[in-house]
Amino acid sequence: MQIYIEMPNGQRMDKHHLLQIYSGSYYEQKIENITAKIEKKAEEIKALKAQLADLEAKKTQTDFKALNEYLVNKGIAPEEALGKLKETYGE
Repeated sequence: MQIYIEMPNGQRMDKHHLLQIYSGSYYEQKIENITAKIEKKAEEIKALKAQLADLEAKKTQTDFKALNEYLVNKGIAPEEALGKLKETYGE
């Protein structure tokens, strides 16, 4: 038969659970669990940042290719286009 103790907040705890809390092992376990979760999330964030950087690089390549094709189709030299951009927007 397990003995439960009613806490002031209305929560019921068994003797084993109370001993864990008061010995400190309860909090150590909780801290370890939260630390592990933080480390897992940090790895997930790291992977997402790498994925984002890869997608941004691919988008830049696609945009550059589209710009280059436009310049070639219009017969505009890259130096000429850059000169016009500098006139319009400054150095």
